[in-house]
Amino acid sequence: MIIQNSLAYCRNCRTIFLLCLSILLPCVLLAQESLTFVAERDTVAHRSRDRSETVIIYAGDLIATNVGVHFGTIRSPRGYQNEFHLVIILGEPSDQYLTFAKDFRPFNTEDVFGDDIFIDYPLDRPDPNFIDTWGNPPAAIADTMWVPHYYADILRGQDRNMLLEIQPGLEIRDDWGTPWYEHPEVNLQHGRAMFYNAAIRLGTGTSIAVRNIRRAEFVYVVDGVISSQAHQRWPSTLFYGCAFFDAYHPGDALTLLLFLDGDYLDIYTEGTDIHVGTFIRVGREFQIQYQSLIRHNTSDLTNVQWPQRAGVIRRLPPPVVEIAVLVEIEEEPVAVQVEDVAIVAIEAPPVAVIENAPTTGAMPLWAWFAIGGG
Repeated sequence: MIIQNSLAYCRNCRTIFLLCLSILLPCVLLAQESLTFVAERDTVAHRSRDRSETVIIYAGDLIATNVGVHFGTIRSPRGYQNEFHLVIILGEPSDQYLTFAKDFRPFNTEDVFGDDIFIDYPLDRPDPNFIDTWGNPPAAIADTMWVPHYYADILRGQDRNMLLEIQPGLEIRDDWGTPWYEHPEVNLQHGRAMFYNAAIRLGTGTSIAVRNIRRAEFVYVVDGVISSQAHQRWPSTLFYGCAFFDAYHPGDALTLLLFLDGDYLDIYTEGTDIHVGTFIRVGREFQIQYQSLIRHNTSDLTNVQWPQRAGVIRRLPPPVVEIAVLVEIEEEPVAVQVEDVAIVAIEAPPVAVIENAPTTGAMPLWAWFAIGGG
């Protein structure tokens, strides 16, 4: 792809782009809202039906999605080792491209996530020590990880069956008779929360495309949309049967309030004040011992660091108020003759346009306006 800098060329292409957009976009986005993200670094998108076909996306390019975010892989199923992470889906259902959400942020977001909540998780890969029959590999051990607060109670209690008391939907056996505690999804991935600027994942089944992030003291206010790929009807999802899933469904807009208190994170929804859940930030040793407990029903707590609250009082951030400027009107307007007034025409900023499709495959029409600087 070659990004042209010629303003005249961009104006002509922009005209064609807007014509295509006005004709085709209502069909593409008939059922879902469209969000726009900007690439923070060079990355690629893989074609869903033939993932050997790729499109290069450069830092600063824009992409549009109809709220398609989920946890999965963008690699070819025939590849030696697939890599799993949060994925953004581009295009129409019949011709989709997939790209990692970690490389993007909302186009007009006010803020981004800071180190107090952001964790740059490594990509998950299949592990031969796990029997992967549910489709996803185990969560990769990281320096830190957000998990449900009751994971600490389970680890302290040294009884993996406590997880089934809280999440009975996890006790599922497949056709091969594999016991529930050998499935990789149950080991950390089921409850792991991921906070990226473009997408959030709150455990299995709940993905949210992010529209805007606003940061205040000890809290993030996040506007987003429940992904069209969310699976809230599965008994094994993290929030199955909770008030959160009763109130919100795929495609619904919502605002999350993320309150930080030391190693604890409490999540509420604005307006309804539904308590979505409480997560804790845990270290590598905690993850290793929790995984050992679930798989083997044994663990060593000697070096485990337990999460602590800092005693922060939960306060709602002040609302953003736009103050209208009042214009005073003279009682008797006086006509004034103006001479030698210079009128300056303000040019629209240049629009980055992608000229050529990659050599690996033909670029579909939607990609001309979904991927690019326009």
